[in-house]
Amino acid sequence: MSPHGLQRATAFAPASVGNVAIGFDILGFAVDALGDRVTVSRRKDPGVLITRVRGIAGELPREPEKNTAGRALIALYETLKPHFGFEMEIEKGIPLGSGLGGSAASAVGAVVAANALLPQPCTRLELLKFAMQGEAVASGSLHVDNIAPSLFGGLVLTVGIDHPRVKQIPVPADVRAVIVKGGPNANIYFYPAHPATGDFVDGSMTTPGTFDAKKKQWKFPALSYMEFCYFPTVYAPPS
Repeated sequence: MSPHGLQRATAFAPASVGNVAIGFDILGFAVDALGDRVTVSRRKDPGVLITRVRGIAGELPREPEKNTAGRALIALYETLKPHFGFEMEIEKGIPLGSGLGGSAASAVGAVVAANALLPQPCTRLELLKFAMQGEAVASGSLHVDNIAPSLFGGLVLTVGIDHPRVKQIPVPADVRAVIVKGGPNANIYFYPAHPATGDFVDGSMTTPGTFDAKKKQWKFPALSYMEFCYFPTVYAPPS
């Protein structure tokens, strides 16, 4: 049980990589080299208030409904109905549009910090559901592949939205991950329309491109990011 006298708490939520390998929208891993810090305080007035947003992400909305951290905290507040409100400060350590789960980290940091102020803390699975509501502000739908690793840490497989099942996957100590980031606009996704029907093709989400009418194909100038894992080994040539 959290101390009733605790009035303020700060949480660090790491960056993350989602859509790992074939795990589209369900598999991701945490990148704790950078992240967001969110400080939440109790307030006498009801509701959720964002007092400050700073860091390296540029201008972000301070209206809670339009902010990923704010919307996640609203979900927690409206569900639990504590006898106090929340005010929040957000320090962004993840660049905007970097493809490293900045929106997810803010949402996770908000609910984890607020959880420390509750007389009866929530489980991580409950916090996951609240944070998912915040992620929807940025992505337009509920996703867990960045939320789950930022909250649970490590390599995480999450299946389901209404009743998510979370599995932390052990990773051998000698496995390394390499993340290659694209250009400044490389994390802007879209679904290209089929050239014949005009319908959007599910599973073809990619970075901005141009359609070559003569060759009837798309040209994509950059990539969002690319991740791969490897086992570092030392090759000893035969003597």
